[in-house]
Amino acid sequence: MGRSSVTGEPLAASPVEKPVPVHLDTAAFNIWLITISQSLIAISFQFAGEFRFMAAGHANRVWAILVLVLFWKEFLLVLLRPNWYFTGICLLALVGFAYGAGISSVAADFVLMFLPLLFFVSGRELFRRDAARVRQFFRHYLFLNLASVVFLSVPAYLMGFRLRPDYLFASGALLVIFFQAGFVRMCMSALGQAGLFALFATTKTYLIQFVAGGIFSFRWQRFLLLAGVFALVVVLSLQFGVFKQTSAYKKTRMLFSQSKVTDVSVVDDLMEGANAFKYLDVSTAQRVFELSQTIDVIGSNALSLVAGKGLGASIDVSDTRDSSVVRAFGGKGLESVRMVHLGVTYSLLKGGLIGLLLYLGFIAWVVFRALSAIFSSSGANRFWAKTAAVTAVMYVFGTLFTFSVYWKMPGLWIMLAFMASRKGR
Repeated sequence: MGRSSVTGEPLAASPVEKPVPVHLDTAAFNIWLITISQSLIAISFQFAGEFRFMAAGHANRVWAILVLVLFWKEFLLVLLRPNWYFTGICLLALVGFAYGAGISSVAADFVLMFLPLLFFVSGRELFRRDAARVRQFFRHYLFLNLASVVFLSVPAYLMGFRLRPDYLFASGALLVIFFQAGFVRMCMSALGQAGLFALFATTKTYLIQFVAGGIFSFRWQRFLLLAGVFALVVVLSLQFGVFKQTSAYKKTRMLFSQSKVTDVSVVDDLMEGANAFKYLDVSTAQRVFELSQTIDVIGSNALSLVAGKGLGASIDVSDTRDSSVVRAFGGKGLESVRMVHLGVTYSLLKGGLIGLLLYLGFIAWVVFRALSAIFSSSGANRFWAKTAAVTAVMYVFGTLFTFSVYWKMPGLWIMLAFMASRKGR
């Protein structure tokens, strides 16, 4: 029995598997196209003179229409066979209307919550294929994302644009290879991961996602080796002053230098209005500020505390000190902002304590299934089961800190559909 030249896993040799066509897997191409098209649409708006944050907002609308066009079959399946998730977001939409939310705000939140259902249904249909076709999908999807990083993301980065394929899937696969494959592949995966860091580690969120993925895919010996190499790079960078020039270092230093939350009185003050900006770096303070405002909004009565304000609900962030938020809205409409960063804040605002419990339960389910896939998966799909598990964990940790960006991405829901299928166990 041979082994894959990329993953090192045993190749399937079952006589019952049908021959797999050598052409590019259509499903892999479509999901890759949907993922990267959002960035391409946003860049096109930037070429037209839009500010980056505004360009992203406009791109979301065009992208949602594109998704509905390409996934129209899944759309019909959801409408004809609604499940509890679809019923839930419809109820949240009604709650939003009951509290006076505008139709455009409710529709925008509804699309954010509805698109994942299309991707999950698509993945569920996809993984009803035979095992050989499933492995072909993953191989082609990995190739497309790695190739687009090299030939599209790098040139775009040099031009000052951010073009994002499913780099978390690529990062997850490289992490699994690093901890599971031989020495040569381990070194190659480390170089690949370094390239992804250089392109996409512009925020603390990706650093947290990488650490989470590493924890879920590690072997102790290599984890210690990786930690040693990382520490050596940091020490050398500090010595020569390179690391101090990165935004990650500046934000982290600002966080620890300004986070003076050692007593209860300061913690209470931190959650009062816009006071978070006195203690924390701007991006972290903005998230705490949004959480504080959300608690004030849903705490106005017992019903909203339990069930939230529904889709389209908004908070007042006019006191923000985050210039990127002010620029994103053109300095207008800050008294009624429906989109928040933290997954906890979003679930509280839209669904109250019930929504928060469901969201935390979802995270617990993903972690449990990921651990199950990592420790008990076997057979020819073992590598891809681990990769899907690590990728899903990285996505879920992303939703904790930047909910709207990662919740709607197809990569998360395709990986979850695989983990929920028999082939992903």
